[in-house]
Amino acid sequence: MRYKVTVAYDGRNYAGFQSQTNALAIQDVIEKALLKIFGEKIRIVMSSRTDAGVHALGQVFHFDEQKQLEPRKLK
Repeated sequence: MRYKVTVAYDGRNYAGFQSQTNALAIQDVIEKALLKIFGEKIRIVMSSRTDAGVHALGQVFHFDEQKQLEPRKLK
């Protein structure tokens, strides 16, 4: 199943959206949460990125996962 997710975040304490080896990014936080929910590593595919310290409203990403959960439970 493909999940489409729309997020908003305060990027003040992050190095942008895209995962980086030397700093914490929004993508890292989201993928860590998905690991907790689904019990396996999931890589997300984003529609765009933000720079360090930038906030977002309505940013979209998707991921594929065989397990099907109701969207309300993911919230």
